Amino acid sequence: MPLTEFTGALGVKRAAHLLRRTVAGATKQKIDEFAALTPAQAITQLYRQALPTVPPPSPPTDPEGDQILAFKQWFLGQMMSPGIATSSNLNLAFAARERLVFFLHSHFTTISEKVNDHQALYYQNELFRFFALDALNADPEINFKTLTLKICIDSAMLKVLDGILNVKGSPNENYARELLELYTIGRGLPGTITSEGDYFYFTEQDVQAAARVLSGWGTDDEYLTLDIDTNIPRGVIKGSVTNASAHDNDPKEFSVRLGSVVIQSDPTLLNGTEPTEASALDEIQQLIDLLYAQPETHRNICRKIYRFFVWGPHTDDEINAIEPIIAEMVITFTSNGFKLQPVIEELLRSQHFYDAGAGYPDDNFGGIIKSPLDLVIGTLRFFDHPVPAMTDVAAFETFTGAIHDAIRTQSMAFYDPYDVAGYEAYHQFPLYHRFWITP
Repeated sequence: MPLTEFTGALGVKRAAHLLRRTVAGATKQKIDEFAALTPAQAITQLYRQALPTVPPPSPPTDPEGDQILAFKQWFLGQMMSPGIATSSNLNLAFAARERLVFFLHSHFTTISEKVNDHQALYYQNELFRFFALDALNADPEINFKTLTLKICIDSAMLKVLDGILNVKGSPNENYARELLELYTIGRGLPGTITSEGDYFYFTEQDVQAAARVLSGWGTDDEYLTLDIDTNIPRGVIKGSVTNASAHDNDPKEFSVRLGSVVIQSDPTLLNGTEPTEASALDEIQQLIDLLYAQPETHRNICRKIYRFFVWGPHTDDEINAIEPIIAEMVITFTSNGFKLQPVIEELLRSQHFYDAGAGYPDDNFGGIIKSPLDLVIGTLRFFDHPVPAMTDVAAFETFTGAIHDAIRTQSMAFYDPYDVAGYEAYHQFPLYHRFWITP
């Protein structure tokens, strides 16, 4: 059964709580407006609006300026809904979508210093934006599972986790490991791993097999290779479309943890006996199908959603206490064809979201220590600080640069998390959001 819905008017405290979690905060006027709404009405305003397109970043005003920094400042600016009056309902809806884009970035981690390509970062950000409000797209294939497939051949991801080095005969396992450990099925918590190379839900054999499935891809530095579904530039197969010479075409056998499944090329997609771009893509689809057939993948993703929007449990008892909620989120996730938006919307409408952690004296509405990003943007939003229009490039650059510097001063390297696992606050048991408190 779905999570029990809270149907009354939000009131000021609950409205402020909802807006903190969905847009990092809002003006007192907007909080008061949302206080009169039910959660369902509020969610409609936040997630069910037709939104304007996002213009790409402008080049830095200094011709020798840092293009990657310009991209990061541009994305920070989008979270402030530039060019949309704070009195408009679209202001918060725009920001709510951009927060979902940030959530996707926090899940499918990117380290801009390693990618070192502002265009790759921008197109990945656009890919997240395309999938963020997936319930608004009638195509059932526009969902979180499909995004997991698309990210496998995304240019920024190919660079940050060494996919461009993964070739037949010399597999690089970096991305395959993170795909299993972080992006899909997850590994068992400390204490559940009983032997070296066995991660409770998958093994080293599975990492090695997945790496071979993912072999043979590179980047199109001209960004002319467009994905057929999103029209966003993606990576390219090495060799040629009809002769994917760097792809390992031999069968890949997975461990008993993943059902001893064997992934192999579809003979109808081969060029004789040689792999093609189509056969390599089909193998990746088989891999994603295999991972999404595992119930733990659904639970792992729903736990990430829960920790981002509600609260990170720090003890075994707290983990066990929320598992019934996670189970209901999983039902919504699977019954909606792995679309992300219905899961988030149901959670934000639920009684649980507004009374989370009942019985725990140290939390209030699922209390989360704010990230530097939330603290800075939330403060600016609450005090209705004016946001320069993107067309005023110099003023916009100065404003967003100040946000970037303030966040970095507070120990959040925006778009440059410490390692490939991402910002510890969103994944690292048992501290989670307590990582934001530093000496």
